[in-house]
Parts: sequence; C-alpha cells; structure tokens
Amino acid sequence: MQRLICLALLTAFLLGPAVPGPAATQQETAAKPDPLAAAQQALEAKEYKRAVALLEEYLAQHPEHLGARFNLAYGYSLLGRAQEAIAAYRQALALDPKLFQAYLNAGLLLIQEGAPAEAAKLLAQAIQLRPEHAGARLAYADALTRSGDKQTARAEYEAVLSRNPDNPDAQLGLARFALEAGQWAQAEKRLRSVLKQDPNRLEARPLRAEALFGLNRLAEAAQELEAYLAARPDDAAIREQAARIYRELGENEAALRHYDHLLAAGTRTNELEAARARTLAALDRWEEAAAVFERLVAAELGNAEFHYDLGLIRLRLQAPEAAAQALREAVRLRSDFVDALNSLALAYEQAGNCAEALHVLDQRAAHTPENAGTYFLRAICHDRLHHLDAAVENYEKFLAANSEPDSPRVFQARARLRLLKRQRERR
Repeated sequence: MQRLICLALLTAFLLGPAVPGPAATQQETAAKPDPLAAAQQALEAKEYKRAVALLEEYLAQHPEHLGARFNLAYGYSLLGRAQEAIAAYRQALALDPKLFQAYLNAGLLLIQEGAPAEAAKLLAQAIQLRPEHAGARLAYADALTRSGDKQTARAEYEAVLSRNPDNPDAQLGLARFALEAGQWAQAEKRLRSVLKQDPNRLEARPLRAEALFGLNRLAEAAQELEAYLAARPDDAAIREQAARIYRELGENEAALRHYDHLLAAGTRTNELEAARARTLAALDRWEEAAAVFERLVAAELGNAEFHYDLGLIRLRLQAPEAAAQALREAVRLRSDFVDALNSLALAYEQAGNCAEALHVLDQRAAHTPENAGTYFLRAICHDRLHHLDAAVENYEKFLAANSEPDSPRVFQARARLRLLKRQRERR
C-alpha cells in the first residue's frame, strides 16, 4: 500500500495586530481585545476550536486578510475538517498565488481525502516555487503514484535522491516500483538502506520481506516479518503472511504459533482455519486436522478444496472408505479436479474396490496425461482383478516412466512382471 508522505502541516502565520476600523477611536482600540492576537494564542495553546471561531468572526469583517485566512485553513485541518481547510487554502491562494505553504498543505489534504490528481496540480505549483523542497517533491510523487502517473513519480523520487542519496522516503517509493516490476534485488537493496538508517522504519520491513521472498531467501523474509510483528503484533495480514512463509520453510510449529495467535485475537475465517488445519496435518496431528475440516465442510458444502483436504487426511488415518466419500464430493463439485481424482483412485484401491479405482483413473485421463504413479496404480488394480495382459502392460509403462530406479515400487513391479509373464506363457 502506498504510504502517505507524513509531512506535518507547516506552522501558522504569525499574525500581527488587527487593523482597527476607520471609525474606531484610539481609546476604543485600546479597550477592545485584539482578535488576531487572541487567535494566535489559541493556536499556540492548541485550543483549535476557539482559534477557528475567532478567525471566522474576524474574516467576516476582513475577508482579504491573508494571514487570518491561512490560519483558519490551518485550524480547520487540525480539527479534521479537511474539506473546509482545502477551501480556505484555495481562498488564501486567491489572495497570494505564490504562497508555497498553502499549495503544500492543500495538496497533502487532497491526498488524504482521496483526490490525488487534484493534489498533484497544487503540489506541482509548490515545486515550481521551491524546487529544492524535498517534502513537496515527495508529496508530489505520492500524488502522482496514486493517480497512476508512475513514470513522472519515479522521476520525482530520483530528483530527491540526486540531492540526498539517502532520503528514506524516496528510497521507499522507488523500492515499491521495483517490487511491482519484480526487481527483487533492487528493491531489497533500497529497503536495506532505509532500515540501516532507521531500524524503526517499520513499513519497510514487510516490503523487504516481499523482496526477500522473491529472491527465495525465505528465512530472512520471516525474520523481517517477526521484527515488524514485535512492534505491531495486531497486524493480522502480516502475521498470516509470516505463517505462510514458515509453512513454505517447513517450520510448521512456527506457522502454527502465528495461526493460533490470529484465532485467539478473533481473526477467524474458514480459509484461515483451513490453513491452520493443513499445518496440523503437516505436524502429523491428523485427528485434530480432520475435526477442523469436518466443521469446514459442514460450513461450506460447496467448497471442493475442503472436501479434498478432508479426504486426504482420512486416507492418512487409514479410513479409505470415509476418504472416498469426501473425495467423491470434491470431484462432483469439480469434475476436472485432478488431485482429487488421484486421491479418490487411491482410496478405492486401499478399500479393495479396484474396479472403481480404474474407473476414476479413466476419468482422470480425460483431463491430464498418465504418469508413473497412475500406471503403477492401474497395474496393481488389473493385477488384483486378474487382468493379466493389462497388468503386464501397465507395469511395463510404469517402469518406462519411472524416474526413481531404486524405489520399492520398481522392485515390486519387476517381481510381478516376471511372475505374470510366466503365467502368460503357460496359458
């Protein structure tokens, strides 16, 4: 996500004394409190509502007072009244078209309000007035990025780096572009530079983790996410990402720790529970995993993946008939679900129903080519059904397709082939 450049709104105008009306006497002026001085004091005391009320009252009588108009915009912004602040800054610019602070502040507010194209117009004018101002260029680059002009935004980030090669905001902006382009090494280098300058620049850590993941440096990616989560433990999206990386690393205990944390914190979705159940299965906690998938299947009857996962786990629990029931439903929901067809054929074979296993293998063959595993399963089933010629044919196909010459299946296939060929010769 593109981060809004966090530039603080510039300080308010230092207001001089109010100008007395033409009819006011010296005595009346001395007796009457100065509204601009009072507004200035209210701003300095962070009494923004009072400051705004004083400025509104004053501007009703003196609408062309530039400092009061700017400070009113400033006060609106501090009260969260962004649209009124933007309008007041535009009014200040009508009084002084070269007021850099008004262009910058209004541009930042427009980005915040989701109007980056309008923001870019004002920020471009700010840069014309002060091309050396890094903050204005960074805000302009942010607005351009959000409005889709990434080429110009990149040039702005590079312009900032030409003056200050270590500017972290510019490095972050260019790193994001590199990540989008899959330029993992370039992105990682920039993000490493940012974190070297400031290890507490938290938003850089998930970005660097993404770059490290792209470089297949998964353990380092996990470390970056752990460092981020140490500071922001409630970021559910990053915690889920960490869990996925640990699963890829085969560090299932670490993955389960993150999944358990998410569930305990109330982040509970069916997909998250499924990921946790798959982690339990990877830890050989089959009964727990089965219980989760039974709940998920009941909750989402039309989810083929959940039926498939339940079937796989039931196979590992040596319950082939129950496995076949779940896998049949997965195939019914997705007729081209090749992995489910593979497992269903295996479930039928383990349940002793070789005829159904062969039927499922025929269904599978309509969607994808045969391989060594399917040839072996066909051979076994034909062998048990006493289909001598078909068994010989499929054992031979298995041996030709197999890439593991020392596997137990190879020895079994060769032994059966010798026996079956002798039986065929005696026919």
